[in-house]
Amino acid sequence: MKRYFFVFLVGFFFALFVTEALATEVKVGGEIRVRGESVGSDGPGTKGMALQRTRINVDAQVNETVKAYIQVQDSRSWGRDGTTNGTGTSGDETTTIGATGGTVKVDNRADIKQAYFQLDKIIDQPLSLKAGRQVMAYGEHRLIGGFEWSNNARSFDAVKLMYNAETFGVDLWSARIYETSTTSSDSDFNGIYATYKGIPSNTVDLYYLQDTVPKSAVSGSPNDANDTNKGRDVSTYGLRLNGKLADLDYTGEMALQGGTRTNTGTEVKQEASAYAVKAGYTIPSVMGLRVGAEYDSATGDDSGTADKKEDFQNLYPTNHYLYGFTDDISWSNMKAWAVVASLKPVEGLWLGAEYWNYTAAKVASGASDNLGNEMNLMARYPLMDAVKLEATWVRRTAGEGGGKDYYGNSLAKDKISDFIYLSANVVF
Repeated sequence: MKRYFFVFLVGFFFALFVTEALATEVKVGGEIRVRGESVGSDGPGTKGMALQRTRINVDAQVNETVKAYIQVQDSRSWGRDGTTNGTGTSGDETTTIGATGGTVKVDNRADIKQAYFQLDKIIDQPLSLKAGRQVMAYGEHRLIGGFEWSNNARSFDAVKLMYNAETFGVDLWSARIYETSTTSSDSDFNGIYATYKGIPSNTVDLYYLQDTVPKSAVSGSPNDANDTNKGRDVSTYGLRLNGKLADLDYTGEMALQGGTRTNTGTEVKQEASAYAVKAGYTIPSVMGLRVGAEYDSATGDDSGTADKKEDFQNLYPTNHYLYGFTDDISWSNMKAWAVVASLKPVEGLWLGAEYWNYTAAKVASGASDNLGNEMNLMARYPLMDAVKLEATWVRRTAGEGGGKDYYGNSLAKDKISDFIYLSANVVF
C-alpha cells in the first residue's frame, strides 16, 4: 500500500512540474475532512469510528481551450494504519465494523479520484468534451451523484460531450462501470441529460439513462448488480422541474423504467416508476425561517408477477441526505413523507430539523409495510472561509416491518438507534 501511495505522489508531483511548465495557469488545492461518528442501537450496542479523507488537486489551464485536472485522494479510518504501532501495513486495506445483522466497510487507500482533460469552444461553439476519470452529478443526485458523504465518494470513467448555451444545456456521456476480460461482459452507463434555463429562476430537465450489467458478469465485482447469472439492461426516462416563485421554492421529479432484468438465468421485463415532490416557503424576516414538506415514492416488486420486475433501480445516487441520514431507505420500494424546518439565527449558522415517515411500497404476504420513522437535528457553521463544521443527531425508530441502523444492523419493531456525527472540512 505505502509503495503504491509513494508512486502516486511521485507521479502527482511530476505531473505538477510538467503542467506548471506548459500551462498558462496552474492552481493547486486540496481538502482535509475529518468525521467522527457513533451509532448506538437497541440490541447491537454502540459502535463508532473516526474517518479522514485527504485530497490534493491540480487544475491546469493549458491554453484558452484546453484544461487538465488531476485529483489524488487518500481515504482511511483512524487506527487502521499499521505503521503507527509497528505492525506494518497489513491493516491498511479495509476497516470493518461488525455487529448483529450487518457490517460496514471503509476502504483505506490512496487512489486517483479524478484525472481528465477538457476541450472547450469546439468549432467556436459552447461545446466541450471531457474525457477521463471524473465526478458526475445531476439534479438532486437521486439517480446520478458524486456521493460526497462517503469517505471514498464516487467517480466515473467516462467520456462526456457538453453543450451549454444561455438558455439550454445538454450532456451526452458513456461511462465504463466494470471492465472484464471479455467485451460481452463489460458494464456500461450511458445517458443524455438536457436542461432548459429559459424561465427565470426555474429549470426543466429531461433525461434518458441506460444501465447495462450483463448476466455473465463476475460474482463479487464492484457493481452490486454484478452477481453471477444476474444482470440488467434498464432504460430510465425522466422529467424534473425545479424553481422559485418569490419566497416559495419547489422541486418535482418523475422517472419511468423499462428494459430487461435477468435473475438466475431468466430474462424478464423491467416495469417500474418513481416520483418525488417537495416545496418550501421562506420568511426572510424571521431569521430566514424555511418550512417545507416532501413526498417520495418508488415502486417495489410484486412477487406474484413472475414475468416482470417492478422494483425501481435508483442507479448511482447520493442517497445520503435525500431520505434521511440512516441510509436504510432509498428510492426503491418505498413511500416516504417528511416535514422540515430550518433557520439562520446568526450570520453563518444554519440549523435544521426533519421528521421522516417510511412505508414499503410492496411487501410479502402477511408482512407489515410500516418501516418506522426518523428525526434529525442538524447544524452547520463556517468557522472561517476555509473551515466548515457540521454536526447532526439522528434518531431512527423501526416500525412493525423493521428497519436498520446506520451501520446496517437490523432493528426490531419499536427499537431505536441514535446516530451522531461531527465533521470538520478544510478546503485550500
